[in-house]
Amino acid sequence: MTWSPFIGIVIARISKGRTIKELVIGVLGVPSAFTIVWFSIFGLSVTEVATDGEQDTAPGVAPESGPAGGEQGSAVRQ
Repeated sequence: MTWSPFIGIVIARISKGRTIKELVIGVLGVPSAFTIVWFSIFGLSVTEVATDGEQDTAPGVAPESGPAGGEQGSAVRQ
């Protein structure tokens, strides 16, 4: 919130003389495209590592450490 005026001034100075379409593409389109590509690449690589079993992606988390001690989903014990 506090950086908004400063960022607005910088964007206004950089985009002086450009059209609204160019400004929207430069301010919203390019960062969004970069973020989508970034998460696609790294998300896929982490998924492959986790499914191949090459490396434990969460070593501190026990697989059956639910609130019922491994009986996840059962609220009533018999």
